[in-house]
Amino acid sequence: MQTTDVVKKIFIKSADHLMKQGKKAIVGLDTPLTPPSSCRYRSPEGLKCALGCLITSEFYTEDLEGQASVESEVLRAIQKSQGLPDAEIDRHDLVDLLSWLQWLHDSFSPVHWKERLVERARELDIDWAPKEKA
Repeated sequence: MQTTDVVKKIFIKSADHLMKQGKKAIVGLDTPLTPPSSCRYRSPEGLKCALGCLITSEFYTEDLEGQASVESEVLRAIQKSQGLPDAEIDRHDLVDLLSWLQWLHDSFSPVHWKERLVERARELDIDWAPKEKA
């Protein structure tokens, strides 16, 4: 299956954000013992996760916190924020990418993001090069 322009756009926006931010959006300490449930779309310090950067303030609510990327409220917030038509947000390839991005942010230390993002970009045939944190 060919990667759609929407999937490419979402991947690049999220990947660039993660590389620039270089930190997890969490509540509490970022240690190997920190449970994934402490990850947030937006942290109290203003950090955003891989999907949080796709949700504008207009469509963000605290109710999104704790919901998985495949939950309809999260998908609709991303859809509205990114101006996506209904048919796009329900595409399997886009939902799969959103789930993968959330998994990457929540499951891995930021030091491992670059390698995994490069690998995923290659799998999806997306022309993306990491932009290091300034």
